[in-house]
Amino acid sequence: MSEPEKNPHDRFVKAALGERNVALELLREYLPPEIKALVRIEDYELVKQSFVDRELDENITDILFKLPMIEGGGVSYFYNLLEHQRTVCKLMAFRDITAKVKIADFHMKRYKTTKIPLIHTIVLYNGKQRYSATLDLVDLVDGPRDLAKAMWRGPYQLVDVSHIPDKKIKERIWLGVFLMMLKHIDNPRIIEILLDLTYHLNKIAREASGLDFLSAVLGYLFRAANDLDAEYVVEVVKHQIFGKTRRQGHDHC
Repeated sequence: MSEPEKNPHDRFVKAALGERNVALELLREYLPPEIKALVRIEDYELVKQSFVDRELDENITDILFKLPMIEGGGVSYFYNLLEHQRTVCKLMAFRDITAKVKIADFHMKRYKTTKIPLIHTIVLYNGKQRYSATLDLVDLVDGPRDLAKAMWRGPYQLVDVSHIPDKKIKERIWLGVFLMMLKHIDNPRIIEILLDLTYHLNKIAREASGLDFLSAVLGYLFRAANDLDAEYVVEVVKHQIFGKTRRQGHDHC
């Protein structure tokens, strides 16, 4: 008696959707109306590449359809990812995001564009138990739902250091030195700026981890600043910063 095929479902789904009539009817039946209005379904192409990590799950089959947009300048395609499952994948909403990132990366490299394509996912399930996994990524986030929506669907936060006034930056000690270095590393007056932070640097030097941080600051200065006079910097640091720290330490005693 022959052994059963390891994954006959995978082979069947791929063979069936390789048939143009099956693929066309599936897309026409299940694509949302707002998407069907934007694409030329009859001109679809199959992308011969898998975006599923086989080491993670052998029970998921992915098939990618590329459909041209009816209107759009340049390279304008819509992608529909069809995933077939025999077992419930509790993390499917998360895996969907990772697959879409891979598809977008594939598209942008192939067409040398920085525009991210539209990608829609259909999961075709024929398992024995009722499908119980969430369809919404937010449900998987360990935290308040409103924050989950904001963090996973909203824009990222930008801190543009170059547009923060120096006065505002210097209100903080450790953070002030960190941001001032980032902001002014290309400034020819970087040594003057460092000297202007003497109060901050002295405070930091007295802390337990202060010297490690100052070492990182000076290392960054030597590696990244332009046309730096290394000997002059060493003298400035030795006498103006660490010298003052030692004197203040003695005065304090």
